[in-house]
Amino acid sequence: MATVDFYRDLTVLESFAETIETARHTQVPGDWWIVVADVVGSTKAIEAGAYKKVNTVGVACIAAVINVDRSVEMPFVFGGDGATFAVPGSLLERIVAALREAQRLSRQSFELSLRPITSTASPPAPPPAPPPNGHALNDQGYELLRAHQAARAVPLLRRAVSALRGAGPTDPYEAYANYNLGLALIQTQRCSEAVDRLRLAQRLEGGGTVAKALRLAERCA
Repeated sequence: MATVDFYRDLTVLESFAETIETARHTQVPGDWWIVVADVVGSTKAIEAGAYKKVNTVGVACIAAVINVDRSVEMPFVFGGDGATFAVPGSLLERIVAALREAQRLSRQSFELSLRPITSTASPPAPPPAPPPNGHALNDQGYELLRAHQAARAVPLLRRAVSALRGAGPTDPYEAYANYNLGLALIQTQRCSEAVDRLRLAQRLEGGGTVAKALRLAERCA
């Protein structure tokens, strides 16, 4: 859809209940802006009996924005003492100018101060990346070991060990990852580091295979 016609082209909902279904919500385009027009000190003005003046200024804000280009539909919320709009960036400069005029009118005709605020309607930040899958990383590293590619296996197995830290002995994969990393380190001539990995694997799981690899690492360290 054309960005300027974003609001006009939205699907019309048939019931109010549908408006609270988040699956039906649509993100405002990144080149649109949120514009807020707010009467300063409106609470005190209303308490002093000037609620009609406050409401008139709020409605004047809406008229100012909508009349900038009546061919473009723009959503707004009237708050009694101002309004909030979503507007296309292509009209922002003209809309701000119109609100400045409404600001002047508010001050001169009603002795009220109007505060216009703009903010980009940028898309939300992407969700954080999921934590690395230690099982998958270990399996990938193990396959590289089997293919005699220990140097390529080491970084994957380091990530697997980090992701699985504290998971054992309930999760045997922590022991597997440490054992596999130990083997990869031996094969890449880093025996001293391999000793630490294999000792941890032995504490977590034990077994003759781990003990044999540990002895090899200790001899070459």
